[in-house]
Amino acid sequence: MATLFYRNLRLLILTILIIVVWGISSFLTLPLLEDPELTSRFALITTFWSGADAQQVETLITEKIETELFEIEEIKTKTSISKVGSSTISIELLDSVKKAKVLLLLGFYLPKFCRSGNKS
Repeated sequence: MATLFYRNLRLLILTILIIVVWGISSFLTLPLLEDPELTSRFALITTFWSGADAQQVETLITEKIETELFEIEEIKTKTSISKVGSSTISIELLDSVKKAKVLLLLGFYLPKFCRSGNKS
């Protein structure tokens, strides 16, 4: 078989050309994601109230935000820390939540949190 290519130069060039064209067309049709889209599944909610002790921050800020967060079914885990003058709540969303759903949740619940904080 190898002697066939040595004897017939046109067949060798044609075969190499077909292999190169086939490789280039395969490379161009592959789906390429240069920068894959990553959706953050973690959020950190930090609030400040200077002059308030940890108990006031817990009852007046942290608990109100946590009750609103309980309505969101897509939250996997939630932890909160209240200390003098600040409250920090970290949440993790379920892996099944898509980016559009995350943006929708932010657009719906974020103004609601801001309004509930202003009422007190």
